[in-house]
Amino acid sequence: MANIGDIIEGRFQIIEEINRGGMSVVYLAMDLTLKSTWALKEVTRAGNESKYRKALQEAQLMSELKFYGIPIIVDIREDKERGVAYIAMQYIPGKSLQDIMLEQKAPFSEAFVTETGVRIAEIIEYLHQQTPPVIHRDIKPANVIYVENDKSLWLLDFGEAKRLTKNALRDETPSGTQEFMPPEQRSESRGGRQISNEASDIFALGSTLFYMVTGQFSTRSPNTDEYYSISDIDGHVSKMFSDVIAKAMAVSPEKRYASVTEFRNALMRCTADVIERSRSAKLKIRRFSAGLIAAAVCTLAGIGCLVVNRYKNNQDYDGLIRIARSSDGTQEEKLSAAMQAISIKPATLDAYDALRELQDSDYEFTVEEEKQFFGVIAPHKGELELQPGYSEFAYNIGLMYLMSYSHSSESYIKAIDWFSAVSPDSERYKAASVYREIGEYDKNIEKKVDAGTESGAFMEEWNNLQSAMQEAQTENNELLQLRLFQKVLSAITDYCYYLRKDGVERASVTETYDSICEQMGQIAELNGIEARTTMKAIELYVKSLDEKPSVTKRDQVFLDIYHLLSPAREEIQKRYGKE
Repeated sequence: MANIGDIIEGRFQIIEEINRGGMSVVYLAMDLTLKSTWALKEVTRAGNESKYRKALQEAQLMSELKFYGIPIIVDIREDKERGVAYIAMQYIPGKSLQDIMLEQKAPFSEAFVTETGVRIAEIIEYLHQQTPPVIHRDIKPANVIYVENDKSLWLLDFGEAKRLTKNALRDETPSGTQEFMPPEQRSESRGGRQISNEASDIFALGSTLFYMVTGQFSTRSPNTDEYYSISDIDGHVSKMFSDVIAKAMAVSPEKRYASVTEFRNALMRCTADVIERSRSAKLKIRRFSAGLIAAAVCTLAGIGCLVVNRYKNNQDYDGLIRIARSSDGTQEEKLSAAMQAISIKPATLDAYDALRELQDSDYEFTVEEEKQFFGVIAPHKGELELQPGYSEFAYNIGLMYLMSYSHSSESYIKAIDWFSAVSPDSERYKAASVYREIGEYDKNIEKKVDAGTESGAFMEEWNNLQSAMQEAQTENNELLQLRLFQKVLSAITDYCYYLRKDGVERASVTETYDSICEQMGQIAELNGIEARTTMKAIELYVKSLDEKPSVTKRDQVFLDIYHLLSPAREEIQKRYGKE
């Protein structure tokens, strides 16, 4: 084992020991090359070859995963002669949910648990979308780290994880932790040894949330053979949340949610329900206090009192909307005004649209902002859909995802439902339909390729991308156009082989590529860059951006596109041959 101050592999200097297990020790180490701190895991064979190999396989799998909420593996080094391996990974300075529960000696609140469930589900959703899907198989509170400083959650311990291949018919051995393990993952004598798949992770997440909110493990009822629900144990938890968890923990995998995405959406509705109940409770307290004073007055005033209140609410609402859309004041003040306006008139679109404008004002629509937005709109979405202007509102939400969503790889998928809500008689309908089709492609293409049913899909996607570029030109929105350039170049870089296979002609690909370069050159020229060639103008503009202390969101996207130009050009030459 290493000592404090030792330099491992000429790169990592040991600072302190963080954790110790049977075969491994985890240190906090300084990367002398990058001048940054990492968690360095030292694993020894110690006479157990299978566990040693399993630790290396876990590290290799994690190194292939890139998602916020999964620690990054930066280096894996093995010294075969000494029988030791070093795994350098992102250091997460938090505590496990299990440890936090033990420290506070109490379960978590329903609000915290529902929000936590949404975040963990997003990580699992990413795992299940891999090709082939990655099944974690050991989701539990001890494997989820919560960081107090930034309120982030991290899923750890991929030691039981596996890729779900087509020919996997059943698990080789039981895996996971007994208290959170679905029935199909258990030993054969307990009805297990089937096949752990996406439904197994859904059960484990449901079981984890059950434990977090009750402090107890659920067991199966001898009467129904299903697991006891949260409501059977804790009457203070909402029936909605209890029912959602009960479905996730159904004994039969077929009765659970069809996907973790469906489970996540149900949890988001629970989050919205918690917010709404909290708001209603506060309003009831305020109304009760005010009512004691106002009862006599309103009794005498009768209908006149109602008219005055309605007039006052209208004044308050209009004033809050003006504050939310004002050029003065802080972002926090404006957001607060928009939220208050929503609480006064929850079935009116203006306040939600003001909230959308505020969240998109920095062109960075984060996951946290998404949860806030969904949380307030979900309880009233049915009413809002009947309001005039909802079609335009939904279209703008879809565009916000396309231009500003922090997880850009999911932006078109996330926007599907919003573009689907655009009315056929809207002038935005054609564009919305094209963007929606691109989202459906993103959602399904990997599964189609995996199943061998992708023929024709890439030609259709290419045509949709051409249409999308044309529609974006009518928007007079430069950031949207740049995002589409990025999308097109990514398609060329990643799928040029399939484009050619589907019959997309070289001329179509090269003309589109040249058009993107030309328009980027025009942007450079508009920003004062003069050069003999388009590419030189682009390069000079990029160089000018590199010299700036900070760049705008538009310029950052410009940089991202620039880095795609060479790979896309090389891929065209590789697949179609040099002209």
